[in-house]
Amino acid sequence: MSAFVTESIRQRMVGERTRRTLEQLGFKITDEGLEEAGRKLDQARQAITPELRAKAAALLNEASRGRMQVCD
Repeated sequence: MSAFVTESIRQRMVGERTRRTLEQLGFKITDEGLEEAGRKLDQARQAITPELRAKAAALLNEASRGRMQVCD
C-alpha cells in the first residue's frame, strides 16, 4: 500500500472518530454544516495577506524568544 493511501485512510479514520466524539457530546453535525464551515475557512484563509502572514511570523518569533511585549 502506498504512503498516500495509508495517510488518506488514517486521516479518514481520525475524522470519523472526531465526528463521533462531537456527536456524543451533543453537537449536531451535518454534511451541509461541514460544507458551510469549509467555505468559511476558505474565505478566512483568502483574507490572510502576505503582510499579515509576515507580521504573524515576526510575533511568533518574538514570543518564542521570550521577547514579546504585551500592550494593554
